[in-house]
Amino acid sequence: ESYSFTTLKMATSGRDSTASNVDITTSPTPVKGALAGRVTVSASTALGSANPVPSASVVATLAGQPDNAAVFTIERGSALTSGTAASRRVGFFFGYSAPATATADAWTLFDNAINWAVQATPSPPPTTTTTTTTSTTTTTTTEPPSTGSRDVVVVAGIANASGDRPIIDRLEAAGWSITVVDDDQLAPAQLTGAKLIVDNTSVGLTKIPAWLAGQP
Repeated sequence: ESYSFTTLKMATSGRDSTASNVDITTSPTPVKGALAGRVTVSASTALGSANPVPSASVVATLAGQPDNAAVFTIERGSALTSGTAASRRVGFFFGYSAPATATADAWTLFDNAINWAVQATPSPPPTTTTTTTTSTTTTTTTEPPSTGSRDVVVVAGIANASGDRPIIDRLEAAGWSITVVDDDQLAPAQLTGAKLIVDNTSVGLTKIPAWLAGQP
């Protein structure tokens, strides 16, 4: 949600512009992966962009608009418009309609951005298998991985909103456990233990609280 970038102190301004392409920058970052040059990320629709804080690393800009950052990252401890980032931050171009027509390249950028934000590839950890052998029998016990540290809180403005659903589906397909919180009911206690917080596309402009900017 580009209009929340200023509330979250990640940028001095944020906006939506009708576009379908982004230009990958030459900045060294794992978020862009093997992508380079001009990339189509969706059908022509509203894509978010921003003027991020100077400490940000710009991964992609709207095509032909080098001052409009479409994907940018902020490292933990880096300066925000006020204070410093308590954990890694990512600004991403998805507007409300963009996820429904997102291309494979767009989802590559999204996956890489999520992986960077949590500092690890979010694939399920291996199961633990214990084998006990006696003189006559062998017993194998397999314990599934704990998913507590993989929880994602998705803040949404509309239940089952069509713009939010592709993002939630993508995260679930990657193995994340999702909790959706209505933006009218967002409180610090609901974010306890979350590995990742996603400000989704349906969130109302005035519904992002200022305290969220300091949330790890």
